[in-house]
Amino acid sequence: MKLLPVALAILLLAAPVLAKRAYRRPVNTPTGVTTEHPELCAWGTGFAVRTGQRITGYPAAGKGPEVLVEADAPITAWATSPGSVHVAWIAAGKVHVMTAREKVHREMGAGEGGLAFAPGDGVLAWISEGKVILHDVAGERRRVVEPRAGRTPGGTPVFTGDGLRILVLSTPAGAAADARQGTIESADARADAPAFAALREVAGASLTSLVAAPGTGLIAWLENGGDPAASTLRVFDTAAGTLHDFSARGAIQEIAFDTGGLDLLVLRAGKDAPPAVQLQQLRRSGTGQVYWAETLTEEGAGAVRRPVAGSGGIWFLRCSDDGCRVVRASLD
Repeated sequence: MKLLPVALAILLLAAPVLAKRAYRRPVNTPTGVTTEHPELCAWGTGFAVRTGQRITGYPAAGKGPEVLVEADAPITAWATSPGSVHVAWIAAGKVHVMTAREKVHREMGAGEGGLAFAPGDGVLAWISEGKVILHDVAGERRRVVEPRAGRTPGGTPVFTGDGLRILVLSTPAGAAADARQGTIESADARADAPAFAALREVAGASLTSLVAAPGTGLIAWLENGGDPAASTLRVFDTAAGTLHDFSARGAIQEIAFDTGGLDLLVLRAGKDAPPAVQLQQLRRSGTGQVYWAETLTEEGAGAVRRPVAGSGGIWFLRCSDDGCRVVRASLD
């Protein structure tokens, strides 16, 4: 008797289990928090939002809000650290970082955008004058990662969940930000003089929504060759060097890993369906398919935006012309 390939055998063994799996009903609970900005970050076991020049944290259910930042100028970018110890923001072209509890404030230098904390909260990254800056949050160590010749970094830098690499999307210098000549640049986040090298280059496709899985070397992004209804979700293991493709039916707008680092929150929109957040259970096989997806949002008025997973749950924004409402998502 011939032995079946391992991947096929696993699929056959799992088939009865998968066939019996029932989708659970989404339960959406409004938090009563509103914001005029479609921005949302995890904070504590809760979330944080920006309203005007203020960043407010809602650390846990049943606890009152806490003002994290009251800036002197309009905030153009902001981020919270994975451990909810620091919050960073850019105002008037300057990068600021503050400890949430002691309110110890530092000005870190000039910056245009793209704030990101490394795992462990110790390093802050941002983009300034076409370069990626890595600065110790509490120390003086500052490293500048120059772009490769002919490339311009954009978006927000991303640390891999294991903290070993710093990643950024880039396009040819002088090209439009959405040019279909996307590249993922990668550099050693621990090096004294990190240098970017191309991790993935794609001709004829734009790359967006680069995200990293907490605690692992997994990263994910979207590739689109021009058809807004046909994005491809790619998951790459930076440690093993393996790439997995998850073809998507319907346009994917945003992705984010959950706190476990193995599954994805996917904001997608079908042709005849409103945007919805789904929890994509990634179970990689030889064919690189998604076995199932459970929808987290129920039908309601307003566009769905910015799914975020924190240690205390999953949140998203439901936005209309009047602003955005923060909603907690769960499954019964």
